[in-house]
Amino acid sequence: MKQKTISIVGFGNVGRFICAQLIPYTNSALKINLMDPDESVHGAILDFLHGLELFPEHQIHFNDEELFNSSDIIFHCAGASVPKGQSRLISCTESIAIAEAVYSNYQAKESAKIIVVANPVEIIASVSRKLSGLPHSHVLGIGTYLDSIRMDYLIRDSMPELNNINAVVIGEHGSTAFLSNSLSSIDGKPIESILNVEEIEDLEARMRTAKDDIKATQAATIYGVGYCAMQVFYALMGDLELKVAASTAIPDFLRKDLGEADIYLSLYSRINEHGIQPIEHSYSGTEIEKLKKSRDLIVSCIPKSYLTP
Repeated sequence: MKQKTISIVGFGNVGRFICAQLIPYTNSALKINLMDPDESVHGAILDFLHGLELFPEHQIHFNDEELFNSSDIIFHCAGASVPKGQSRLISCTESIAIAEAVYSNYQAKESAKIIVVANPVEIIASVSRKLSGLPHSHVLGIGTYLDSIRMDYLIRDSMPELNNINAVVIGEHGSTAFLSNSLSSIDGKPIESILNVEEIEDLEARMRTAKDDIKATQAATIYGVGYCAMQVFYALMGDLELKVAASTAIPDFLRKDLGEADIYLSLYSRINEHGIQPIEHSYSGTEIEKLKKSRDLIVSCIPKSYLTP
């Protein structure tokens, strides 16, 4: 069985959930390298090592820089915490500093891929791509993939009679995320033929505050984003192909509208063993204007040194 090296950077709630999902993985033997400077994670690592006795084909390592440099896939989960009710952007400066520390001595293998989970995700994906030196297609963020499945849930919960819901949310995983009417459908029909403007706006508002509903009784959002990250992992491993909205570099076909800044936005994309590739699509004029708002917000939070290719 071919062995793959996977690093999880940041062994908090989401990092631990991802580790728990990786251990039963059967398509490859895994070297799982857990990267975290906090000594308080040692108990959790010991707990996982006990469980690993049931899956002897895998290995767990801790803070191994050589394995980090040779990783096939990196889950970047390390970021500053976001207080309940606050924007993810409040953690921007601290999370960028964490990314800079993570990749300060990183020597990537040519085929390495990075899955950014940490918030603000488009910003950290942009910075991680620049710091790692990897191709744009090899670095992606979960982005509005999470918002899209939240929107699926909200529509299904509000209107249980509907089937085959495919909500595609794009922009930025935060206050400027919006439902793409041109990409979203219900039972194969355009979503705007099923839902009116007021219904869509209400659903978008509830989607944007979903994290606060979760944090009312749980310290952080863990499982939804964790499952999204695992689906991306399976795609990068070649087990499946995804067509979802996720954080990716602005493609050439949108440069005329969105400019030349070397940043990431959440756009409808194909994800497979080759990485992420935005799917060419004729976004409506309204959608382009909303994407510009997402772009402007992201540009305002990234140091200028990261904005040039």
